[in-house]
Amino acid sequence: MKFLSGIFLKGLFFLLPIVLSIYAAVWLFTTLEHALNRMMLAIFPNMTLPPGLSLGIGIVLVFALGVLLTNSIFNRVLRYLRESLRRVPIIRSVYSCVEDLLNYFNQDKKNSDNGHVVLVQFPNMGFKMVGLMTREGKSEGASEFNGMVDDCVAVYFPMSYAWGGYTVFIPREWVTKLDMPVSDLMRSALIAWMKQKAQQVGAESKKLPPA
Repeated sequence: MKFLSGIFLKGLFFLLPIVLSIYAAVWLFTTLEHALNRMMLAIFPNMTLPPGLSLGIGIVLVFALGVLLTNSIFNRVLRYLRESLRRVPIIRSVYSCVEDLLNYFNQDKKNSDNGHVVLVQFPNMGFKMVGLMTREGKSEGASEFNGMVDDCVAVYFPMSYAWGGYTVFIPREWVTKLDMPVSDLMRSALIAWMKQKAQQVGAESKKLPPA
């Protein structure tokens, strides 16, 4: 019985990630398709929409918008629109959060220290933690905390088996950058750093420079 159950579990553990990945992809496709279909039918009520047409049109429109954003005049118009959205009481909260998140992942990593995986060593506490440095710099923190975190950096610690985490402002001398992709950090933290493939994670030779 143990032998049969072991064979079954091997097959299940192999098949389950594939099935869940396909399910997530299909769910995302159908959700986007349904939302775009409703938008298209609102504009063209009598239009017959074959499967995939709305999604294809949406991709083309997004690409066209990206092309228009390279134009300085159109860019000014969109900048005015963004500033107008930031003045609307309820919309500005959601819009600002989404915009800040997207700008964070769209920043120039070569010219920014934000987004680095770091090792945090807490003095006299006997343990270390790995997180994502989300913000560094005196000018960024001073205006919000009256200069109380001038010598600190913001580090986000993701939680295991949960979509969440917490951000801590930590003295920069406690922080050492690691040579690890952000995707590896998030994936490993999600499964509580359970052993997978052996991989080399190296620390940079020096800690963060003083503020």
